[in-house]
Amino acid sequence: MFKKTTLYSTLLLAIVILSSTFFGKVYAQLVVQSYETAQTLQNGLIVSLKVASSSEVVPATKSAEKEMFGVVTTLSSSSIALSGGASQQVFVANSGDYQVLVSSENGSINTGDYITVSSVDGIGMKASNTDGYIIGKALSSFNPSTNSIGSTSLVNSSGSKSTVQIGRILLAVGVSHNPLQVPTHSDLPAFLVNAGNSVASRPVSTSRLTLAFVILLISCAITATLLYSGVRTAFVAIGRNPLSRPSIYHGLLQVILTSIMVFIIGLFGVYLLLRF
Repeated sequence: MFKKTTLYSTLLLAIVILSSTFFGKVYAQLVVQSYETAQTLQNGLIVSLKVASSSEVVPATKSAEKEMFGVVTTLSSSSIALSGGASQQVFVANSGDYQVLVSSENGSINTGDYITVSSVDGIGMKASNTDGYIIGKALSSFNPSTNSIGSTSLVNSSGSKSTVQIGRILLAVGVSHNPLQVPTHSDLPAFLVNAGNSVASRPVSTSRLTLAFVILLISCAITATLLYSGVRTAFVAIGRNPLSRPSIYHGLLQVILTSIMVFIIGLFGVYLLLRF
């Protein structure tokens, strides 16, 4: 009887966990929320929260890509919607699979490419290794020659004009750091950058490299100080009292082991900082 009861309880617990996980994912994907807007925002536009506001959205800009919040969608694209009382509002999704407007500014888009905001406010493009943040991952492709729904002109810093094509793709929405980003380390020695990247097996940010180097220096300084003071104290003690040599050696051994432990802990801290 006990075994059957335990088995039933275990099965029930497993069902509850699986159900909560499944419905949690569904809820996150199907829920959109309404936000105020002072302008008409097209379906698929990438938006950010307006500065100093938690209820109004504006088209996302390249200069503030870190502030990307979500994608404008329609009420019919979601099973659940949280609506406010604003006179002019749009529904925004920040998790799930939704249509997004993209451009050919950084070339064609293939399934699996990371998407960030382009030079055209609210319009996405294929992310490169210089972009810091992404709005999500492409679930469909965009060929400017065959899938274009419009075009717009861009003017670069030198004043040259170019035309980019606009289209739509299905996007797995989720703002995050760009996995492709390659950090620049103009102020750090090349050997330090190469060593850090080798340990981490990936590019490491300047701040992490600097902090790891500081931790390594501190652990080396503490280790050297302990060893120097321990050896010096041991020799002085032996000179004053040669008969206590065994106990002095024992104390020196403890100092050496402590120094080694400090150095190992420092190396382990550097490793964890670079790897995770």
